[in-house]
Amino acid sequence: MKAYPKTERRVVTVTIDESGDMVYLNTPESDIFMELGERIITRASHVEPYALLPRMLFTAIRYFVHDDSALAAWTRGWRCKWRVNLSPLGGPILRGYDYFGDWVLSWDNRQDAIRAEIVAVNNFFLTGRVK
Repeated sequence: MKAYPKTERRVVTVTIDESGDMVYLNTPESDIFMELGERIITRASHVEPYALLPRMLFTAIRYFVHDDSALAAWTRGWRCKWRVNLSPLGGPILRGYDYFGDWVLSWDNRQDAIRAEIVAVNNFFLTGRVK
């Protein structure tokens, strides 16, 4: 089973386990589940700078500021290579392919890393593995 690949934010991939618990990415579209009861939101991954020093600065800043702050927005706009860290799920640093089919350890812009993150996290929710 594959995560739905055609859109980024208009489809919600939901995994329901044997006890009826649902797991899905928290997006504006997933708000439809709010009526079903309590939601527990936990971080699935981190999209962060690939190089160590920018990553340390990024992590320090993001630790102290709220996600919707101007400073957090500034960090999301950094021009650097980005990586996807799946450690909150117990997973690895994501490695994958870019749009040209080349093997990559990082992405040239944050949005490409986020696209890879969404696919990887949905795949993890569906299969329990990161490809």
